[in-house]
Order: sequence, then C-alpha cells, then structure tokens
Amino acid sequence: QVDGVVAGLRSQRWTDAGTRVVMIDSGIYNGIANAFCSVRLVFEFLPYGDVRPSFSIRVFKGPVVGTLDTVLFFLDWGCYLFILAFIANDIFKISQIGPGPHFNSGFAYLNVALYTFVVPMLVLKVALLADPTHAALSTESAAD
Repeated sequence: QVDGVVAGLRSQRWTDAGTRVVMIDSGIYNGIANAFCSVRLVFEFLPYGDVRPSFSIRVFKGPVVGTLDTVLFFLDWGCYLFILAFIANDIFKISQIGPGPHFNSGFAYLNVALYTFVVPMLVLKVALLADPTHAALSTESAAD
C-alpha cells in the first residue's frame, strides 16, 4: 500500500529526487466529547531509496466552554480536596493510636485502596494543568 501511495505522489509530481519527507495531517473535532484528534502520516524517503512510513495520533481535550464544564471542574477539584483532608485525617489517627488499632477496621483498607487510585490521578491532573503541552494522549509508532 505504501508503494502505491508513493508512486501516486511521484506520478502527480508531489515528490522528486530531492524530497526527504511527506507529511499528511488531518484534524477532527468531536463536539459531544469536546475533544480534538490529530492524525499525522509521515513518509520518510531514506537516502538509499527506501520509504519509512510512520504515523501518530494525538487526542486533545477541548477548552472549558460552558457553565456545566466549569461546575464539573470545581466539583472535581472539591472531591480532591476532601480526599486530601481524609488522607490528613488518617495520618493523624495513625500517629495518635498507631497503625495496629487503625487497621482493625475494614474501612481503613478501603481508604488505602481509594488513595492508591486517587493520588496518582491528582498528580497527573496537576501535571497536565502545569504544562498543557503534555495534555495530549499520543501514540507514536512506526509502521513496518
């Protein structure tokens, strides 16, 4: 298939002997999910005559645009604040009564399970807010 695409580009005079790379970009917006998808197809012409095809797919979350998005944003961060308060409360309890009596309750183990999921999510959200260039979920791979 790649040979057919490259032959088509050459026959339509899109490429010649001096062409190093051909990139085809496409962007799609999904209004329901408020997300953008960027697809890039790359055909790299190597010096010894081979063509190396590759592609990348990046999905970007769209900007906060509506009242509901703003409300959900603040509710999300409110939940994280409550969970941080619960973590502080559990640490305080463990420092007062020790880990043995604290973990006699099954709910303490449920809290630990909840914290193992929520804390990494919080760290990732803070990292994405701090550096929006990493807000893309990307797949970079080379087709063989």
